[in-house]
Amino acid sequence: MPPFNDLSPASKYATIFGVFLVSIWALGTYLRYLRVMRSVGWTPGPKVFFSPATRLTLLLPNIPGINRKLDWTWKQKYWALQQYGQDVLANIIFYPYPRATIQLADPKCIKDVMVNRSAFPKPVKAYKMFDIFGPSTVTTEGETWKVHHKVVAKSFSERNNKLVWNETVDITTELFSIWETEGQGDEASISDIAELTKTLTLMVIGSAAFGMKMTWKNNEVPPPGHSMTFRKTLQVFSSGLLYRFVLPDWVLNLHSYGREIRTSCDEIKLYMKEMIDTRLTSPHHHDDLFSNLLKAREEERDGGTVFSDEDLTGNIFALLFAGHATSAQTLAFALTYLALYPEVQDRFLDQIRDCLPSGRPPTYVDMSKLSYGTAIMQEVLRLIPIVPVIPKVSEHDAQFTTRASDGSIRHIPVPAGTSLFINIIGLHYNPTYWEDPHEFRPERFLQQYEKSAWVPFSGGPRACTGRRRVAKSLPDAQS
Repeated sequence: MPPFNDLSPASKYATIFGVFLVSIWALGTYLRYLRVMRSVGWTPGPKVFFSPATRLTLLLPNIPGINRKLDWTWKQKYWALQQYGQDVLANIIFYPYPRATIQLADPKCIKDVMVNRSAFPKPVKAYKMFDIFGPSTVTTEGETWKVHHKVVAKSFSERNNKLVWNETVDITTELFSIWETEGQGDEASISDIAELTKTLTLMVIGSAAFGMKMTWKNNEVPPPGHSMTFRKTLQVFSSGLLYRFVLPDWVLNLHSYGREIRTSCDEIKLYMKEMIDTRLTSPHHHDDLFSNLLKAREEERDGGTVFSDEDLTGNIFALLFAGHATSAQTLAFALTYLALYPEVQDRFLDQIRDCLPSGRPPTYVDMSKLSYGTAIMQEVLRLIPIVPVIPKVSEHDAQFTTRASDGSIRHIPVPAGTSLFINIIGLHYNPTYWEDPHEFRPERFLQQYEKSAWVPFSGGPRACTGRRRVAKSLPDAQS
């Protein structure tokens, strides 16, 4: 590049003008940054150029101060909060303009946000990609959410929870029989635990959620009018869901797997439509979740509530998406931890033998006796929560109060419209509430613990509707 004095007059003017524009932008950005910091009370926190919630972060590597990928909470856990000495931070993002996002890992502040749903609503626009089949409790807010929540909550019954338990017992018993037939005896060698738990939970969901029983033999044929079996539909749909979210149809059509994903979406719509028609005309009572949801919908309709077939299928999709991937992941990690900690496995086995001395399969009423199994699941969900962060928005001007590591009280102002995110991982690894937080210790849940510091299912009115089902079915699969 030639020296500035050797440039032509036009090049000099262009360079000066360019430097002037960059200087104006830099000055404006800095002044806005100062206003943002003043608006949040000069609260400390990490600063990064790009927001982790943009697609651009997926393309760029982790660059300190420039780009931070979505998995940063997993990598840092409580470390970043510890560096700043408090559990409420102001994360500053500079592109396309400076703004603050409040990060929460203080259980009291988190409880306030979760309980005050109207003051701190969910940013529903960020969830619209989940409206593949229709709106649901996941993608709605306000009065619309109340209608969806009322119908969905009524569909979760003790009879359905019992069905989940019994189906889990039947499916795992069949699996054990297959292992014994193959000569594996009392010990089985599993090459891919995640694949096994995905199949197991899919079979449980197929039966308990849709009333479609499946076996490990996988020898079904598609029924008339379908190009896929129900099992195949759920498998392809669940595994290809991420591609369905981010890729347009014309891109999916370029590859055979993409076309298969689109076909599975059409198939599941057709299956659900057939189920609606069958359940409405069938004189028999069904305890599966789909039937309960349909029954709850009809009861609410009689009371004047509008809840369409699209609302019904949207919520079934949300429950399928939330129930399958999360249960399979949690069960896979639980079994992995049991393999890594044989002393925990032995203690749980001793409790199972005490509860079931004859070796019979566990029943639903045995659940309360398997307290150590429940503690194992709680510890797994503490170490590896289903959702690492929960986004919220401050509807009005607000203020959070937290205690810093030096004992001082900090008051953090939060202007209306500010984005918040609840750092579940930071909370679950907070040493103030969890001794040796990186250690796998199920025993901690058999003692007194800070319940507000454990929120794997969220909390408040928007807490996971199926949290009791997960708590009941996963210890059964372990046993």
